[in-house]
Amino acid sequence: MDRVGTRLKQFRLTHGWSKRRTAEELGVSIPSIIRWEEGESEPNDYNRFKIETLISSRTKEADRVR
Repeated sequence: MDRVGTRLKQFRLTHGWSKRRTAEELGVSIPSIIRWEEGESEPNDYNRFKIETLISSRTKEADRVR
């Protein structure tokens, strides 16, 4: 099963976002982004929801542009 941290990192790098921008978009700290991406911890349900919403909304926007 794909970890949310792995998907978040892939999304962040694909879109050229820094950890700071990602943290600001999600309303979390930069260390949280680092821990999730490195697999040291998993986001709680609320933050997981915010991550999944961000990824799906930006992916849909990119698909519309194509």
